[in-house]
Amino acid sequence: MKLPVSLSVFALLLSFLSATSAHTHENFLQCLTLHSGNDSISEVIYTSSNSSYSFILESSIRNPRFSTPSTPKPLVIVTPLGVSQIQEILSCAQKHGMQVRVRSGGHDYEGLSYVSPVPFVILDMINLRNISVDEENSFAWVQSGATLGELYYEIAEQSKTLGFPAGLCPTIGVGGHFSGGGYGTILRKYGLAADHVIDAHLIDVKGRFLDRKSMGEDLFWAIRGGGGASFGVIVAWKIKLVPVPSTVTVFTVNKNLEQNATKILYRWQYVADKFDKDLFIRVILTGANSSQEGKKTVQATFNSLYLGGKDKLLPLMQKSFPELGLVSEDCTEMSWIQSVLYFAGFQSGQALDVLLNRTLTVISYKAKSDYVKNPIPESGLEGIWQRLYEKEAELGGLILTPYGGKMSEISESAIPFPHRAGNIYKIQYIVYWSEEGTTATESHVSWIRRLYAYMAPYVSKSPREAYINYRDLDIAIPHLFNPFSRVRIQLPSIPNEFLSPNIDRDYFVQYLRKIFIAKAVLLTDPSRSNNFGVVVICGSLSRLAFCKKGDTTWTELAVRSLNTYQQYVEYSDIIFHDNQVYVLASDASVEVWDFRSAFPTKIMSIDKPSTLQKVVGNSFFRHNLSPKFYLVKTSTDFFFIKRFIGDFVNAEGLVVDGDYVLCNSEICPYISHKAVLSLQVEFQAEHMVTDSVYFTDDRWDEMDVDDSYDGHDIGFSNLDDQSIKPYYRSNLARIDPPPIWITPNLSMVKD
Repeated sequence: MKLPVSLSVFALLLSFLSATSAHTHENFLQCLTLHSGNDSISEVIYTSSNSSYSFILESSIRNPRFSTPSTPKPLVIVTPLGVSQIQEILSCAQKHGMQVRVRSGGHDYEGLSYVSPVPFVILDMINLRNISVDEENSFAWVQSGATLGELYYEIAEQSKTLGFPAGLCPTIGVGGHFSGGGYGTILRKYGLAADHVIDAHLIDVKGRFLDRKSMGEDLFWAIRGGGGASFGVIVAWKIKLVPVPSTVTVFTVNKNLEQNATKILYRWQYVADKFDKDLFIRVILTGANSSQEGKKTVQATFNSLYLGGKDKLLPLMQKSFPELGLVSEDCTEMSWIQSVLYFAGFQSGQALDVLLNRTLTVISYKAKSDYVKNPIPESGLEGIWQRLYEKEAELGGLILTPYGGKMSEISESAIPFPHRAGNIYKIQYIVYWSEEGTTATESHVSWIRRLYAYMAPYVSKSPREAYINYRDLDIAIPHLFNPFSRVRIQLPSIPNEFLSPNIDRDYFVQYLRKIFIAKAVLLTDPSRSNNFGVVVICGSLSRLAFCKKGDTTWTELAVRSLNTYQQYVEYSDIIFHDNQVYVLASDASVEVWDFRSAFPTKIMSIDKPSTLQKVVGNSFFRHNLSPKFYLVKTSTDFFFIKRFIGDFVNAEGLVVDGDYVLCNSEICPYISHKAVLSLQVEFQAEHMVTDSVYFTDDRWDEMDVDDSYDGHDIGFSNLDDQSIKPYYRSNLARIDPPPIWITPNLSMVKD
C-alpha cells in the first residue's frame, strides 16, 4: 500500500510552507505552459484564484471528513485531456517539488486521492473516461476516469449477456477500483475485477507511455491489486468481459434477534463459501429498534444474487441453507444489468441512464476491514450486537462478503491480492455520521476502533489482513494502548530517515508492531497529565527517539557511536524511573537520560556488568541462539535480563527448544514453549503477584503452528525464590503481543 509522505515532512515544512507554496505552484504553472505547446493545457488548470476551483475540487470528494477548512488543499488541479498532458504534469511536478495525487472517482476511504500534507497537485482523470466495448471478442477498453456505472451502462448497451465482476457503487472510479482488486456480486463465479485485466496503458515516473508488453510482466502484475497510483498513472485498462445469463434472481431477507438471527448467521458462516459458484449471499448487520418498546435489536439482512432463475435457486437454498426459510415470494427475477441497479439501491423500474450520474449525496464516514478464516462463535456474535446498540452505531454496521468459489481457485500470487483460499468471508466495518465538528468525528471513529479491537480474536492473525481498497490509515499509524482503561494514544508516523534504505518501507508498515517500535515508555500518565511524553526504541537501527503530546514527528535523542568492530551498538530496552530513562544497549551498557529539563539530557553511562559477562559466558553451550537483553525495575532495584531464544544443549547434553531467562545473575528454570498459554490485555491487576517479573516470549514466526506451538509462553518469575509459574486463564484467545516485562506494585496498580 502506498502511503502519503510522512507527517514528519509536514512538520518540517510548516514554518515556511506558506512562504514557499505560492512560489512553488507559480513555477509549476510556468513549467506546464512552457511544455504544453499547442495542446491548450491552460484550459484544464484550476487554482484557488479560479472561480471553478472549489467546484472541481469538491465534485469528487466522497467523504466530507476530508473537506474541512483545515484540510490541506491542492495548489493546482489539472483535468488532463490526453496522455501528453499527463506526461507534462508529471515532469513539471518532479522539477518543482509538487506531489501528484491521482483522482479517478474520489472514493478513497482516507481521502488520499485529494489530500496531502505537502504541496501537491490533483491530477483529476474526469476527462479521460472513454469506454469501447467489443461484444464479439468479449473485451473492453475503459479509461481510468470512467465510473463503474458508466462501464456497466456501456456494456448493457452492447450486450444483454455480458457483464463484469466489479463493485456495487456506480460512482466508483475504475482507476483506483481495478488497481486495488475490485469485487462485486459475481466474485464467487468469476473472481475480482483485477483478475480480468488483460492489458493496460500506464505512464511511469519517467513519463514513458507503456502497455503490457513494454512495461513487462512484473509491473503488469503489480498494478492489478497493488494499489492505486503506486506505480504510475494508469490511463486505461483492457478488461475481459464475462458471460451472464439472461435471467438472474435477487432476494433480500431480513432477520432480527427475535427471529433467530444469531443462529442463522452462525450457520451462514459454515455454508457461505461452499455454495454453488452461481450463488452469492452477503449479510449486512445493523442495529435496529425492537418490536418491544424501548429495546434495541440487531437486523441481519441477507442480500443475494443468483445467476439463474428461482426455479433452480429455491431447491438449492432448501438443500444448502434451509435455516433462512427462503420462499418464492422473497425472490425477484430480472436481467443482470437490472441487478446492478438493485444492489446500488435504485428503485425498481429506474431507467439505466441513472448509472451515468456521477453525483452522490455524501456524509462523513470511517471504515475498516478484516478477513475471517474460522466461524465466529455465537458468543462472539453477541459481543458484536452489544456494540451495535451503542449510540454511535446508529448509522454503522458490518457487511460480510462471502468468498469461496472462484476466489479459492485462483492462486494468492496470481496478482498482488493474497486473500484467496482459506477465507470464509471479508468484513467491512463502516460508520456514518451527519454531525459536523471534531467531537462527532472523534466519537464515531472511536466507536469503530473499539469494534475493530473487539474483533481481533475472531479474524485473521499474523498478519491481520485488510482489503487495500478499504483504505485504513490506522493500520499504518502507531498507537499506545492502555489495556485497563482502553484509551488509545496516537503517535507520529514513521519517519523515512529511521528506516533502512535497503528494506522496503511497506515491509515496515506491514510489520509495524514487530519491528518499528521495539519498546515504548510513557513519561507521565496521560489520564493525569496533558503534557505527557513517549520515548521509544524504533527503526531498523534501533534508534532512541521521543515525542510530546501534539508532536507530529519523532525527535531522535542520540545516534550511538561505533563499537570496536565499527558497528552501531543497538538499543535493546528502556525503562522510566524518577524522571529518568534508563536505556540498555545490546552490549549490556546503560545510558541514563534526564527528562526534567525542556530537552532530554544524557547524564550518565554505565558499562556492562562484569558479573553478567561471566555468567553469560559460561552457562550455555549455544545452538541456534538468539539472545535479547532487557532491564527490569522492581521497587528496590534494577535487574538485567539476558534471554536466550532458540534451541539449547542442557546440562545433560540434550537439545531442548525454548527460552532461558537470566535473572539477577542466576539462571531461571527452563520455560517450555509448548504450554498452552496467552496473555490478555484485560487481565485483572489484583491477581498479580508482587516481587515478580511477568514475561511473554518472542516467537512471532510460530504463532500459527498449532501442532508445535500453542501460543506465547506467559508466566512470572518470583524474585525471592527464583520460581517460574504460568500466568493464564483457560478461556483466553491467543494474541501476539511484543515481549513485555511487568513488575507490579499492587498499591500502585489498584490506584
